[in-house]
Amino acid sequence: MASLERAEKLAQEHWEYIEKLLKTHGEKEEIIRKIGFHYKTAFKHGYKHALEDMPKWLEGRESES
Repeated sequence: MASLERAEKLAQEHWEYIEKLLKTHGEKEEIIRKIGFHYKTAFKHGYKHALEDMPKWLEGRESES
């Protein structure tokens, strides 16, 4: 699975959990919609940064061994 597809899948799965929590606590649908947009966008953005940083992180771990 391509990394962007993986990010989309993970963002959606994580969002579904958060969305259920918000609904359980009685949040309004309009607010949930706005939060969902920002939550998923931020998640994907962070995922891309993690992928960018991964080679440097792995290199650092190898040098510790």
